[in-house]
Amino acid sequence: MFVLDDICGRFMVSLGEIEYLLKNEDNLKLIMEKGKTKIAATCRLDIYNDEKFHASCSLFTSSVFNLSAEYSKQDILTICAKYLTEPNIQLLENQNASFTPLMCYLYSKNKSFNLTDFLHCPYETYRNEWEKLQSIDPHKYCALFLCVIHNGTIKESLFDIDNENINTNIKVFFDICRINQGTSLNKMKNVFDQIIGTYLKKTKDEYKVIHDHMFDFMCYYFGNKDILVRSILRYAHIEVLNERTQLESINEQHGKFAIIILRKNEQDYFKRMKTDLQHGNLFQWFRSVQMKHEKYRVLFLNELKSKDNDFFIDYNTLQESVIISSFYGYYDIVYFFISKDVDLDKGYAHITPLTAACKGGHYKLVQLLINKGCDVNHCCEIGETPLIAACSIGNKKLVRFLIDKGCDVNQTGMRQTPLTAAIYSKNEKVVKLLIDKGSDVNKIHRMIDTPLVFACRSGHENIVQVLIEKGSDVHQMNGLEPTPLEAAFAGGFEKVAQILIDKGSDVNKVDFIGQTHLTTACNDSNEKIAQFLIANRADVNQVGDKGRTPLTAACNKGNENIVQLLISKGVDVNQVDRMKASNLTTGKKPSERLADILNNKEVKGQSPLTTASKKNNEKIIQLLINAGADVNQSDGIGQTSLTTACKEGNEKIAKFIIDKGGDVNQVNGMKETPLTAACTSGNENLVQILLDKIDNVTNIDGMRETPLTAACFGKNENIVQLLIDKACDVNQVDGMKETPLNVACMTENEKIVQLLINKGCDVNRVHGMESAPLITACRNGNEKIVQVLVDKGCDVNTVDDSGETSLIPVCKLGNLTITELLINRGCDVNRANGFGQTPLLAACEEGNENIVRLLIDKVSNVDHDTAKRRTPLTAACWKGSDKIVQLLIEKGCDFNQVDGMRETPLTTVCKAGNKQIVQLLLDKGCDVNQFGGMRETPLTLACKKENKQIVELLLDKGCDVNQFGGMGETPLTLACKAENKQIVELILDKGCDVNQFGGMRETPLTLACRAGNEKIVQLLIDKGGDVNKVNGRGESPLTTARSMRNHTISQLLIQSRQKRKLHNTILFNTLL
Repeated sequence: MFVLDDICGRFMVSLGEIEYLLKNEDNLKLIMEKGKTKIAATCRLDIYNDEKFHASCSLFTSSVFNLSAEYSKQDILTICAKYLTEPNIQLLENQNASFTPLMCYLYSKNKSFNLTDFLHCPYETYRNEWEKLQSIDPHKYCALFLCVIHNGTIKESLFDIDNENINTNIKVFFDICRINQGTSLNKMKNVFDQIIGTYLKKTKDEYKVIHDHMFDFMCYYFGNKDILVRSILRYAHIEVLNERTQLESINEQHGKFAIIILRKNEQDYFKRMKTDLQHGNLFQWFRSVQMKHEKYRVLFLNELKSKDNDFFIDYNTLQESVIISSFYGYYDIVYFFISKDVDLDKGYAHITPLTAACKGGHYKLVQLLINKGCDVNHCCEIGETPLIAACSIGNKKLVRFLIDKGCDVNQTGMRQTPLTAAIYSKNEKVVKLLIDKGSDVNKIHRMIDTPLVFACRSGHENIVQVLIEKGSDVHQMNGLEPTPLEAAFAGGFEKVAQILIDKGSDVNKVDFIGQTHLTTACNDSNEKIAQFLIANRADVNQVGDKGRTPLTAACNKGNENIVQLLISKGVDVNQVDRMKASNLTTGKKPSERLADILNNKEVKGQSPLTTASKKNNEKIIQLLINAGADVNQSDGIGQTSLTTACKEGNEKIAKFIIDKGGDVNQVNGMKETPLTAACTSGNENLVQILLDKIDNVTNIDGMRETPLTAACFGKNENIVQLLIDKACDVNQVDGMKETPLNVACMTENEKIVQLLINKGCDVNRVHGMESAPLITACRNGNEKIVQVLVDKGCDVNTVDDSGETSLIPVCKLGNLTITELLINRGCDVNRANGFGQTPLLAACEEGNENIVRLLIDKVSNVDHDTAKRRTPLTAACWKGSDKIVQLLIEKGCDFNQVDGMRETPLTTVCKAGNKQIVQLLLDKGCDVNQFGGMRETPLTLACKKENKQIVELLLDKGCDVNQFGGMGETPLTLACKAENKQIVELILDKGCDVNQFGGMRETPLTLACRAGNEKIVQLLIDKGGDVNKVNGRGESPLTTARSMRNHTISQLLIQSRQKRKLHNTILFNTLL
């Protein structure tokens, strides 16, 4: 279950949200058609009432529930019981006052309020509370006001003392709220923490107003305070102005909690607009809820007209604005932009103006755009043409106009044709119009449905009838898409299905995944459709390409009624999927059968009886056997019903099958016996039943276990004892070359280990893909089992097939007890495993200090180096184990040695970021400029990790600040790219070349401009950064800043150019 909140915007229909839904519409439909996923989408009532919502989001309008109106009082009380006490619930039950769960939720956060008064007028209750708060606790009052300024979300960075811009602004708010300007930010953070639960909720790094309605109250309260509204207009987040304000002068209907901007304050409103427009925020102002009012658009347009042509250089913003205007039908604004020579067809990211206007259903605007030369057949990136957009909203007048203007009625988009779009909107008149104008009723395009399949999915009988009458092929399917009949069944539209069958649709046709319609119905447990198909002569024994029969599908789903229906209609109860299973189960060796399965050659399915046994369905098994099912039949992969029941551990079904003649000695296609299957399930009673009836307890399972290894895997001591009592061979190897003892060590069952050893198990036997018993026990760190095995004569220097030793796994685990035991018993401490890892290296890699101390005096070489592996020292550096590093250096480790990964100890620890170890290595005299892997230097690695402390240590030791690292980067270019001003300052203070090229021939200054970091740009300029030097792509810093639309940095660079030019002029005149 997925919940999509505010699917098309909160205050107005959002074109971006609609584009996203349309782009993913097919995926959403596919997910929902499978029936296993549900989507609950919410939207506000005013959004739902907008015709654009219905035109674009029909996927979500088929099942609507109005939460505002359709709850009964008892429903509401049930929900409110989560928030209110029993006496309060009783009070509400006896009153006639209207209330909602939301109101009760808000009341629960302020239980000091009078409940009756609060429910009668919740806003007035909060307003009175806040009026008192203004004088009693101005800090909390200020905190609420800051919530409004920041649009209900306060990031913790607001309280960061290094944030200079915020510190400047916040003092203004302190002054307005009559708080001492010396109030610390830490104190304000404590205030925010105090109102969590009452007004706010806290996420990882931000505070949020507890509910939208609470935020409505806050905005209305503070926004209509004359002393505060000017600060809101000047400083508030743009969305507060766009979504919550309305000009008094336009005199239009507005929301109950809108902030009304009085005429005397409108000058401040337009001043803020001018500032934002100057900074390139044109598109954000188009999202204002007031744009729907013509009077407001006139004022807005006047503001645009006051700008000179240079203002409209940013083509991306211009295009976005044209699209928004076209979608909402702002004719006058679109007309204005056309006068600015905007290209109406090219360069748009997702949708063109003409398609947007068609999607909005704006006939007059569509006329204008076409008259201005828009391409009526242009297909935008989201796969829509103007005609498809018009068809999707069912606008017949617009569709006719577009066709008359030359729209291609058969042009395909990414997901639809005009005809399928009209069908999806369920507009019969538009469908007929398109067909009359030549639309192809059988058109196939890419992976989309045919028109008839579209109609069948929607269940529109009249449209289906029209399409068939106009020549739609009732058998047509497109690649992996369903047939028309299957689409009708998927939606449960029987009348549509009957129309198709009456017109000749084949009920026995196999669909794109190789199933018949009847098998699909059985697989979906849809009794109604199964009956419908059988009544229309569906073959109950037909096998599709996938191999499923209707009966095995019904058995798999456990639907007794469908199974009974199929039996009553003469279904073959012994039919195995794909019919040729006998070829797989006779005349071939087990290895040949396995190869057939792995190579997908004649892969067979299950029989009805094995399927029912797997699902533990006793009633269906009874039905099948009574209808003549063979209890000893092998299915497509050689499984029998008895083996299957034993594997499921179902004693009752197994006994029933045995009583009906099931063979207890029968081996299935994978050489699995009922006994092995029962041991796997762990059912002791079932094992005893089989032991009393079988002849041989040592049959080997072809791929898995013997009965004894199966019992050991299951850690079932009683079954192990039963098998041993029946003379099971304790040293017998199973099909995977596994011994019972190694399995018992693997599952860490000490009692079974002891039991097997007491019965004469070989403790040193190594077989197959797994370890020797001792290595397995060491890998698990099981001290008791290791002690038992060693005491019984296990070879402590044994090596398994992968080259693993017994000592290395315990050194990884850090198990000192087992390590000492193995060494005391003569284990070789210098022996490496098959991967070149020694015990010492394993201990260093895991940071196991005690093990290192134990080994370090016993090993022959502390600098052991293996290709593609670390040395003990680099391993300890990477792990960050400073004590181990100290131990290794004291024992003479080479601290400049390059390991198998081409890293030095210093480059390794700089990459890991451990200051203490860096200091230790530097104090020992390691080379600060030595390259590591990828030719990185210690300094470039520290800069890349933004570790200021390590950078300082390296600089103090005289490292080369201009040395290139990997990918041609310098320390300075890396610091600029990371926007780390402190590291930039450190490197510059050490005399690095401020104009040196880095990777991709970028200069530090172009990198800082691209990142938009004004402070670093200023710092580089002050240190002599060349503002005219171009990078490898020929871009100057100014070109880069302008491409990023950063006005402030552009001004910095221009001013620097002017100062440098003036300086050069003065110098030249002085020399003259």
